[in-house]
Amino acid sequence: MICVRCQGFMIGVPPLYLLSSDSYSPSGSDQLEGEAWQCVNCGEYVDEVILDNRASRPSTAAVMA
Repeated sequence: MICVRCQGFMIGVPPLYLLSSDSYSPSGSDQLEGEAWQCVNCGEYVDEVILDNRASRPSTAAVMA
């Protein structure tokens, strides 16, 4: 996968919502929980939650005059 911010190489990582739990222990079933990507150049992090939020955001910003 290519990073949209810097065109660097992105690697698969566990989603942050899995790592936030004190009881987290990696297992084979984590594949079912979701997928996340992180750029090795700039650190850009993308997971399902971030993509959903970006998709629901308005495409143009309202400007107050």
